[in-house]
Amino acid sequence: IMDNDFAYGYEYIGSANRIVMTPMTERVFVSLTQAVKSNMGGLCVGPNWSGRREIIHELSMSLGRPLYMFNCSKTLDSFMLADIFKGLSCTGAWICLNNIANIKPDVLSICAQLLQTILESFKAGKTNVTIQSDEIILNPLGACFGTISDEINIVHNNPEKHLLFNSSVTSLPPNLVKSFRIVSVSKPDFRISLEVMLLSQGFLSASELSYKLLTLQELASNLLSTVPPIAVRHHTFSPKLSQGWSLQTMESIIQEAGSILDESLNAVINEEIIIEETVVLPDDVASTKLSSEVGTEPEQLPPTEHKTSSSVEPDTLGSQQQPPTETTENGQETIIPTDEKRYENDAVVLAIRDSTMPKLHGRDSEVFIRMLQDLFPDVDVPLDFGGNEADKAPSNLGEIQMNTPVVNMSSTMCTQAFTPSTTHDKQPLEDMNEAIAVSTAELGLMPGAVFQARVAQFALLTNTHQCVLVVGPAGCGKSECINTYVGAQREMGKTVNVQRVFTRAVESQELLGYIDPSTKEWRDGLFQTLIRKHCLHANTEFLNSKPLVKVVHMDGEVDEHQMEVLGCVFNRNNNDVLVMGNNERIRLSDSVRVLWEMESLANVSPAVLSKVGILSMDMSDVGWRLIVARWLDSRPEHEQDVLKELMDVYVEGTLLYLGACTQPAIMGRTGQPRMKRYINTSDMNMVSTLCTLMEALISQQNDLDDLQYERYFNFAAIWAFGGTLEEQYRSTFSHWWRNQWQTRVDYPEQGEVWDYFVDSETNDFIHWQDAVPAYSMPPHEGIPNDAFVHTVSVEQISYLLGLLSDAGKPVMLVGENGCGKTGIVNDRIRTVCSGEVAEVLALNVHANRFTTAHLLWQRLEERLEWKHGRTYVPKGNKKLMCFVDDLNLAKVCMQGFT
Repeated sequence: IMDNDFAYGYEYIGSANRIVMTPMTERVFVSLTQAVKSNMGGLCVGPNWSGRREIIHELSMSLGRPLYMFNCSKTLDSFMLADIFKGLSCTGAWICLNNIANIKPDVLSICAQLLQTILESFKAGKTNVTIQSDEIILNPLGACFGTISDEINIVHNNPEKHLLFNSSVTSLPPNLVKSFRIVSVSKPDFRISLEVMLLSQGFLSASELSYKLLTLQELASNLLSTVPPIAVRHHTFSPKLSQGWSLQTMESIIQEAGSILDESLNAVINEEIIIEETVVLPDDVASTKLSSEVGTEPEQLPPTEHKTSSSVEPDTLGSQQQPPTETTENGQETIIPTDEKRYENDAVVLAIRDSTMPKLHGRDSEVFIRMLQDLFPDVDVPLDFGGNEADKAPSNLGEIQMNTPVVNMSSTMCTQAFTPSTTHDKQPLEDMNEAIAVSTAELGLMPGAVFQARVAQFALLTNTHQCVLVVGPAGCGKSECINTYVGAQREMGKTVNVQRVFTRAVESQELLGYIDPSTKEWRDGLFQTLIRKHCLHANTEFLNSKPLVKVVHMDGEVDEHQMEVLGCVFNRNNNDVLVMGNNERIRLSDSVRVLWEMESLANVSPAVLSKVGILSMDMSDVGWRLIVARWLDSRPEHEQDVLKELMDVYVEGTLLYLGACTQPAIMGRTGQPRMKRYINTSDMNMVSTLCTLMEALISQQNDLDDLQYERYFNFAAIWAFGGTLEEQYRSTFSHWWRNQWQTRVDYPEQGEVWDYFVDSETNDFIHWQDAVPAYSMPPHEGIPNDAFVHTVSVEQISYLLGLLSDAGKPVMLVGENGCGKTGIVNDRIRTVCSGEVAEVLALNVHANRFTTAHLLWQRLEERLEWKHGRTYVPKGNKKLMCFVDDLNLAKVCMQGFT
């Protein structure tokens, strides 16, 4: 390379993927090799999507040198670093410290000393080197490389009030920077890279497709808005590029397109073979058969015209035209068959759809579909997964779109879903869409069009990515989407092993591993243990077992510390090896899937986003209408019509009114009064509370008429929708409610809607003041310390608390200090847990800043007993009522989660 000669190392490479040699790659090669010959290290600086690691890996394969990637994080200490450099010195292998800036500053200083000692020994031609009192035989073939991102933190504390854009290399110690030759890895040549990758996958029209993909990338980066879950929380300065259109993402899209093209061409070849065997007969066989039937000699028959596959294809008329040609850079024209080009365009569009559409919603999805149709006008491929038509909110529950053609559920599938049968009687399904429909029915979910379309997108992502992130707000159906996918895999005859982990139930370091500060030993994290367990290969061929799918389901947010380790884990090489925080290498088997659901990708780095699949969900994917439809389906038939009418009349108008009143002022004026809530509440939560209250109110009633149903519904609705409003805004809501529904409800004229409830005996509105019991205690003894005085507000909260707790729903009381929250709950506990034969156990946990998830589990374990497997039940075959007091005082992590 240039004037430097290297002896080939003969390191085994195998059939590994190679990167595209662009002019930028060659320049980096020259700079890195000159650094190695000068006995220096090479530090590649560039964006996370520029392929810094891939270039170093390609250089090692080109020279036949062994390369070991070490993903740096805060867990890397001086002892691990010393072991790494000892291996570099004695073996002569190449090492690469990926994201070297993630190492702690004190460890970086030790790294600079170790590296400087080894490089000076190389320059002096020594045969031995001393590292931490150990004398090691020096191998002069070793080399050290490093990578660092060029993102720059914006400094706001400049005295002159100017922004300072320092180099990202300035975060490293000066003596460490002197040991490296800094090489800038700029934006790669996307068009050349795309064309070469397309050619490697067998695309004949690679040049034309590369221009189209480059145009699509530029349009998507400029026209599409930033996807909410992909918004970055912290301010950084980096080259402008959409995080979803990096070179690694395009490489995965092209690889998927290549597999789709290969399947299409194989299907065409197999179809032609079948047609030739069944339709076309040879001349001698045809003539002999006809001569035997009509008594004519074979040579007197007219020659039989052979039908080729082109005569059977529907594009026969277009075959008479001139096939398209593609002009290469050398000026030569390559003739491309029409069918071949059509298959290539279909494969590319399908791959782009499967990887990109799951991230988009609403306007962005419509704009992206239009861009694809403009760039590929001749491609007739469904792009919307059949769910976009249902995005428009129906006016009533009867217009909810169910069972779209994407997930048609045949009568046999319905019979299989609702008829109990053993595992031996079930026939595995072949179609994923039918399996999704059956799984939805077995889980008791409503077959909403948009939701099942999202499950279909999720299934396609899992086919091409071993790690998929499901992103969306709480209540949008993320967990049910994963559960439906798991059930669909079982319906297709696969054995699915799911391990679910709630990331906030354990400490951050306990999840991904840490170094024990006392013993300086590595402690495996829960995620590392599960991955190692799932990746063990067992010889089960003699058992003829079903296909096995192992799922690690992570549920919860990811913090910055976890993101550093996750970035190390998912920055895999071509051999699908996960590098854990302690640099343990675990080969990820094809049957393992890592599914992580979270609300936001604010802490996820662009490098990780380019290597994982992303399914973005929002509230419109499920919607409150599906919640209501599912609840109505569980009610008796004689109640469904009247309850459905009440839902259609009250729910949507109330949600629109409260949404306009409680939205931030920055959203503009809506003509409605401003209101505030004690705590933010979603539409899904309010509708779910309404269904729970309504079910608890009418479950003990028989033979109610329509007016009585509406009275109970009004009581449940005002507390479900307005129960979290602040006290000063309840009068406004009461006035609006009376004026809006004055023709339907018969509230008494005096007072507000909050002052009345429905008596369970008379089914009429009764004032709360009439239901407050009188205070009665023995005379002349004074008021005891544990006395509980009932008032109107206390009676209201106690009544609602009893309804929800009896229904098995968790309840959270929010209010100021001293307003009686603890007293109300304690009174409820005394009511249900008193007596010698009480059926409910009570557990009181007073939270403080020392209360952690581990401590809470220890308190719960006091009231539980083991039953079987991982199932624990309350002691004595009773129910358990747990009261966590002052939940807001529990220990809070650095990210603000309790």
